[in-house]
Amino acid sequence: MVRPLLVLSLGLALAACSQAAPGSAASRRDPRGQDADGDGQVTLAEARASHERMYARFDTNRDGRLDRAEIRAMPERMAGRAEGMDADGDGAVSAAEIARACETRFRRRDLNGDGVLSGEELRLGRMREPGSNASTPL
Repeated sequence: MVRPLLVLSLGLALAACSQAAPGSAASRRDPRGQDADGDGQVTLAEARASHERMYARFDTNRDGRLDRAEIRAMPERMAGRAEGMDADGDGAVSAAEIARACETRFRRRDLNGDGVLSGEELRLGRMREPGSNASTPL
């Protein structure tokens, strides 16, 4: 019984060590934390999850959408992006609008159409964004 517990403990410790530590080479390659499985590519599902987490932080009243006040509380660059996602013009951004904007942005960045974003595609995509720091890896 002790031996299986020891093996399990060592396995868990190794798994924890394999996660990208802040400031590590892996975290510098994926500064936004989109590459959830650490394979060096970002899938649409990973991008959606990352967008949902990011925008959920600003949904202070937890109603599943970003209203004008919540958008104004965002950093300027994010607020501009959020305002651009308001497809129906109601002054708020719904989860569906965020998902559509994420997919559109993903498809635009997927230059070779393979359904995943490589580090190079992410870097090139950021170069085209106003005010972006294109020198940041991945």
